[in-house]
Amino acid sequence: MSVKIIQESDFVGDVEIPVGEWTEDKLNLYIDQVEEDILTSLLGWTLYQELESNLIVHPFPAKWANLIDGDTYTSGEITFKFKGLTEMLKHFVFFYYMRDNEMENTQIGVVINSATNADRVTPVTSNLLRRHWNKGIKIYNDACSYITITNEPTEVYADFHFTQRDNISIV
Repeated sequence: MSVKIIQESDFVGDVEIPVGEWTEDKLNLYIDQVEEDILTSLLGWTLYQELESNLIVHPFPAKWANLIDGDTYTSGEITFKFKGLTEMLKHFVFFYYMRDNEMENTQIGVVINSATNADRVTPVTSNLLRRHWNKGIKIYNDACSYITITNEPTEVYADFHFTQRDNISIV
């Protein structure tokens, strides 16, 4: 994806990923790969292509702005708050980046990163990763509901097709 929904600067607070001169390109690669994977899974290829082509359009079409930034919607008598694709993608990128970078493939083989005066906390890491994956899944499922409900009766998101994704209990 040439234009991204999320940037390195979005990773603050509970999704903070330490980025330095050696890791910025790696994080951008994860952002590109995870955005395409998750969004094609959520939207289907046709709608993903439409979203991608609209990321450079000014003014940005409202249907995409609402999907990316979040929106409120009503189903029956109940109003819901959808957090948006940006929030969802941050949790998925965090999950994959942190999971995959616990070990590193080097010229001498696969090594585990270590720090002086620090101990590895694997159970905490597993809980942290599980929490972020499940937060991403919650917003993913909310996106499916948002698109389904706001799609009627005008088919704002024609060709909507998603792939089911589930929570995880063990990383």
